[in-house]
Amino acid sequence: MKKIIYFITVFFASLIGFAQDGSLDLSFVVQDGVAEYSQAIVQADGKILIVENFVDSNGNTSPSKVKRFNNNGNVDGSFNDLIVTEGGFMASLAIQPDGKIIVVGPFTELNNVTVNNLVRLNPDGSLDMSFNNNPEIDGSLLSVAIQADGKILVGGVFQNYNGVSRDGLARLNLDGSLDLTFNTSIGFTDNNYITKIITQNDGKILVSGLLSFSGVFKLINRLNSDGSEDESFINITPFIYMYCDYGCGYYSVFLEKDNKILIGGVFDVYNDINHTQLLGSNMVRLNANGTLDTCFYTDLNISDTNSFYPSAIQSDGKIIVTGYYPDYNGQVINNIARLQPNGQIDTDFDIGSGSNGGISSAVVQPDGKIIITGIFTEYDGVPRNHIARINSTSSLSSEEFGGKTVKFYPNPVKDILHLDLPQGVTAKQYEIYDLLSKGATTATVLNYNSINVSHLSNGVYMLKVETSDGYFINKFLKE
Repeated sequence: MKKIIYFITVFFASLIGFAQDGSLDLSFVVQDGVAEYSQAIVQADGKILIVENFVDSNGNTSPSKVKRFNNNGNVDGSFNDLIVTEGGFMASLAIQPDGKIIVVGPFTELNNVTVNNLVRLNPDGSLDMSFNNNPEIDGSLLSVAIQADGKILVGGVFQNYNGVSRDGLARLNLDGSLDLTFNTSIGFTDNNYITKIITQNDGKILVSGLLSFSGVFKLINRLNSDGSEDESFINITPFIYMYCDYGCGYYSVFLEKDNKILIGGVFDVYNDINHTQLLGSNMVRLNANGTLDTCFYTDLNISDTNSFYPSAIQSDGKIIVTGYYPDYNGQVINNIARLQPNGQIDTDFDIGSGSNGGISSAVVQPDGKIIITGIFTEYDGVPRNHIARINSTSSLSSEEFGGKTVKFYPNPVKDILHLDLPQGVTAKQYEIYDLLSKGATTATVLNYNSINVSHLSNGVYMLKVETSDGYFINKFLKE
């Protein structure tokens, strides 16, 4: 009985010791802040790339920049900052498996070097001169994605790439040359406006924006690996009414673990093509074949001043939504909230007073914490200059680790904790957090994936293991 009482006491104490989901992470501080209109991308090593786009109150823009920060918010001095010295802005980034960075946008000069809409950076931020950074494009690139084989998909507003017809979408070889085996003219007919590209595990490709396929308008479509239209994908567009005065063509699109597709934008969703019954606004989820997922519903409504879109999806399927929105059904959610996988509000996500300005983007780190950027200068009353990190306990459980099973045993444990990792996955190092004292122990994993915990006092601990396939986080009881 004493052991049971002790366990319950320690367990609830551990809950108190944990930071509340939605609260500000006070350990993350970017001293000089970032531009109001910035986007964050988290690298595999935990470092944070920031794309800064500067816009003043009159709508005038200043040169875009790319910076990199360490995990604690300090500037990474080993990274060569990138700045647009001629042309427009940086629209999208993608990171290759080797750490090199693809940047696209309507720019013609970076760091005083002539380029055209596309560059590849080395991991230290310097230009990769072995890559074709100056292609011939009769328009602008706005989106980029990396395929599993390393080939590069670029989308935007153009009709020709290096003199070859490619209406809005092209695929590049690893050196930046045009991949002639990928021909989007099979399915595209008119000039296309592609703002988002997502690659699926089966090699198929999702594209969204202002699209026209054989004269039929679509806000999202799926292509086969050769660029032809996937005719099995249903067109959802007739069920949607779009408010094009608020950014028609720019949608946030996420591919979920079960290949369902979450789309955010300024639109209303209806039950049929006659728009008989309103099902929701700003967000819609599609089944893998493109049909409407009627199990997903959210009450977030648009207006002239309010907008809210999905910005990130956690490992547990919960959805981070951000934008310019003061409340949700009477509950204060100043500019950020978390939804359950079915679209309903997650009341466990407590943001306090939230941000004092709009939040334009969010990205989830491997440890579950969330980086946000926007036009705010405070979060929950604490000064934060357009960038902040929010606590979240969302993490990969043994059933959710990239679709693979991770086990650790015994639990409770007295001496040695053993890790049972999937084939091909190796452990690099671990951290053990004492939930009562908030102290941490970091070390490399012992031989045979074993961790000696005999020196620990009895209690509840959090184990975080860095592996070759990501992070595994879970609790264990030391007795």
